[in-house]
Amino acid sequence: MSALLPDALAAWGPWLSWMQADLVDELGHMLQRLDSFVGPFQTRRDTGQQEPEGLEDLARRGSYDRLLSTEWLMATDFPDEFLRRAANAEHLFLAPTPRGEKSDRLIVAIFDAGPSQWGGARLAHLALWVVLARRATAAGGEFRWGLLHQPGVLHDALAASDLKAMLRARSYCAAGEDELTAWTSFLATEVPGLGESWWVGMPPQPSRSTPDGISHGVVVQRGLRADVLDLDLQSTAFRRSMQLPLPPEEPACRLLTGHFQGEVSPVAHAHHYDLFSLQSDPVVAASGRLVAVRLLDRHGVMELRIPKAQERKKPKPRLMRWSVGAEVLTAAFAGRSFGALLSREGQLVFWQMAAFAPQALPVKEVFDAPLGQANWLQSVWQREGGYHRLYVLDSQRQLVYWMPDATTKPASTRGPMLMDKNVYALLSINGREVFYANRVDSELWVRPARAHGRDEPLLRIPCEGTVEPKVFLVAGNSAQDRQGAMAVCRSDRGVAEVWQVYPFGAPRGSSGQPWEVTLPAGARAVGLVRANSPGVFRLVVQSANKCSFFCQSASASEALFTLPVKALRITVCSQSDVIAMLTEDRALRVYSTQDKTLLLSSQHEASPKAERDGS
Repeated sequence: MSALLPDALAAWGPWLSWMQADLVDELGHMLQRLDSFVGPFQTRRDTGQQEPEGLEDLARRGSYDRLLSTEWLMATDFPDEFLRRAANAEHLFLAPTPRGEKSDRLIVAIFDAGPSQWGGARLAHLALWVVLARRATAAGGEFRWGLLHQPGVLHDALAASDLKAMLRARSYCAAGEDELTAWTSFLATEVPGLGESWWVGMPPQPSRSTPDGISHGVVVQRGLRADVLDLDLQSTAFRRSMQLPLPPEEPACRLLTGHFQGEVSPVAHAHHYDLFSLQSDPVVAASGRLVAVRLLDRHGVMELRIPKAQERKKPKPRLMRWSVGAEVLTAAFAGRSFGALLSREGQLVFWQMAAFAPQALPVKEVFDAPLGQANWLQSVWQREGGYHRLYVLDSQRQLVYWMPDATTKPASTRGPMLMDKNVYALLSINGREVFYANRVDSELWVRPARAHGRDEPLLRIPCEGTVEPKVFLVAGNSAQDRQGAMAVCRSDRGVAEVWQVYPFGAPRGSSGQPWEVTLPAGARAVGLVRANSPGVFRLVVQSANKCSFFCQSASASEALFTLPVKALRITVCSQSDVIAMLTEDRALRVYSTQDKTLLLSSQHEASPKAERDGS
């Protein structure tokens, strides 16, 4: 990651690589200020006589204890010649290689984890931890750290987990003189090669900032303003003070809680033996925990479960196949169940949807679903208790639906019934409610689909012109939470995409103002998701290189991730804020747009049986 950093931050590349992209700048500002604040590295040099490391050459000058033995023989046999050679500096001396001047380069930092250092003060601890780790590395030494309330216990500083351990540490009682005395005694007697010793926190005695036996002391206190810390540094050579600005609340909370690095399950990287098809987008469950991918050389799909961050057991993929000769028209999840609408031998078959009975294939005017199409139609499968509905957006932008009819014997399926025409987007809210966006004359409407039919529109905006808009919808996770947004793009092909985002259902007191953004040339929006703040929405954008993704809000863009290869098929689940994509090497990658973490990566490899068969 260091290669992508600005020059001013490149020195901290190994440590900033632990941070997600949006945290790098925030922490980087603190690192630069603290680096100049702490001053140059100070070493304690060895004293006393040092033995040479070997012989380098012969010299005309030197100490007579290094005079060549042949010269001493001349002093015995020819004393006058010996004196003449001495007067004319003609004697030969051994010239030893001097031992390099040795310095103690171990840096030890002791952090106060007591109540006075909770909250924003821990951000200064975090930044100083990184500054001192880099300081030791640059000096060719080592950095180790401890906690004031645990005298004599030193920890490594090699990985992000070590930094997180420091942030998680808490002492509910303020440490006193006894702990400080124990630490200074331990450092003096049990820690060889100590170059610098740092103490960070609040002193037990307010009149003294640097404890005896500690080379550097940093007092961290809250400033007069809530977003500033007051730091006072005292060493054996100098004393200085500074005010350290803190990051905004959201990134500061993530840094303090140790969520600065994407938490990836140890089993998130998996392999599959069946080839994924690149014709259809992945299908993602509303929970964001299940993904179904169409197979290339089999009549079916592979269902993969996304493991949780702390999960250690690798979840097994589930292979589901339908009969040969069936054509898939659409597929969807209802909770944890996966089903599909198939066309087979002149019939519509509701595969793995037990409540629906097969029926004759409708005529094109009622339900237009051409066979052999590359991507599947958009759909929502509602299933809650005894209520079942399947909504499908057909090729003519007609939103139609089916529902079971238990009044007939045997039970049959009613539909397809028309919900609305000129529909451009379809959204399910946890499988319980359906929103859709359709064009009515010269307006775009957002309205819920109810059991009794269409409901009143939640949003109406002008939509003039002949270009068909590209539309995304996002809303809350419950039927009661109608706060959401619609994103609309009306640009022609070949022109940079211009998007307008219109919030709807905003609570009283919030602005809910629409906003517009022009994307970089070649970039395209692939979905609309919520931000961490209520009522804030972001476009998910794929860059022109098809490898990089970022989120675009009303005020800023924020990098998400970069793939090693191009992403060709992309699904953004606005309910779970998950993005699933198939790459050109037929791998599946699933990311969280909220946490910016990799949730699942599944790569194809030859099966053991195929290798044994030589195929």
